[in-house]
Amino acid sequence: MNISISYNAVSNVGQVRSNNEDMALVLGTCVRDDSHRGRLKLDKGRFSAIVADGMGGYGGGEIASEIAIKSFDQFITNLPNGLNPLEVSKKISEWFEGAQNLIISRQSEPGLKNMGCTFTGIFSYEGLFFMLNAGDSRVYRLRGEILRQLTVDHSERVRLNNPNVPSNLIYNALGVPQAFIDKTLLNDEFPLQDGDMFIICSDGLNDMISDPEIEAIANEYGIDATQPLVDAALRAGGRDNCTVVLFDYHIRPEQEQSEAPDLQSATVPMQGMAELTDSAMQQLSEFEQDECTEAGEPLSLIEPDNQSNIAFEIDDFIPTPTHGPESQPDCDEPQAPAFNPNLVIGSEDQTPTIPAGPSETSEPEQTPTVGAQEPEGDEPERRTILDSMQEIFPKIFGQSKKKS
Repeated sequence: MNISISYNAVSNVGQVRSNNEDMALVLGTCVRDDSHRGRLKLDKGRFSAIVADGMGGYGGGEIASEIAIKSFDQFITNLPNGLNPLEVSKKISEWFEGAQNLIISRQSEPGLKNMGCTFTGIFSYEGLFFMLNAGDSRVYRLRGEILRQLTVDHSERVRLNNPNVPSNLIYNALGVPQAFIDKTLLNDEFPLQDGDMFIICSDGLNDMISDPEIEAIANEYGIDATQPLVDAALRAGGRDNCTVVLFDYHIRPEQEQSEAPDLQSATVPMQGMAELTDSAMQQLSEFEQDECTEAGEPLSLIEPDNQSNIAFEIDDFIPTPTHGPESQPDCDEPQAPAFNPNLVIGSEDQTPTIPAGPSETSEPEQTPTVGAQEPEGDEPERRTILDSMQEIFPKIFGQSKKKS
């Protein structure tokens, strides 16, 4: 199964704050006050789309979110191969504990008291997709034009089920005592489908615009919706930093992949040219080079290393095709016939006489023709490619003498 992912990330300071405490991680790139997008063939590789929303003191939130994002990027890069889901889950817990201890250890530094950050997103590992959540940043899924929130906010409003509680009061995040992280294997709980799009965002988006507005913008712009979503939050007041990461998920079956030829490694044997070379070299070997001179210089012959297997790499000439139905070859299209040096290439009413070759006493072979046979009679003499070479080089082909 071939998995293709397009991703797009934008992080904006907003209209009120003087610094941006958000940071995003997408495919190894940290994004803050910037944007980043791209596309990749995932297969069973690794991919991350994470948002961390910092909090606590001027500058403290920036440091906390940076610690979380950069340490997780290092974690997923160094994660051993071949782990099962339970082993990966255990490794995530170990990373989270390490990041938690590092952030808490720095809270005693000036200006960093009570610093912390949310940590929410999705990462893939050898075909497994894990959703992680600590705090109130969110993961949405857009499927069939329907938006659904997949994470649960770790906020007092949700815990108490009271809409009157301020939304920014959270009880769980990195840097908070007794912090924890929700780990969900999407393959089991929310199996991914072809065409799914995921939105990971800080609360600077969903506090400013409603879920129906997010859904409408995502449906209108698709993978390009990151900037329109941020712009909508800014128009609504932009009271907080706003970070949005989008990625879509597409599947291409293995059977469809196998139908396309491997143009990168294919070689095309030039059998016809090999036959021509064999025939020409056989005749050229029967004359003495000291008699074949031009302007006083002897004629030098370069003999191929392997005359019977002359080939060239097709990827030297044909660019890699883009994937898609329009790039697939038509398997029913008739193929060109193999090159044959004895095929007739034309006829003329006045054909010059071709000097006889080395075997003058032997009967000439009948030359095959292309097309229907013509009635016997005064038909013009037919010429082959080899005949043409004899005409061009009469001294070589017609006046050679055997070596003693």
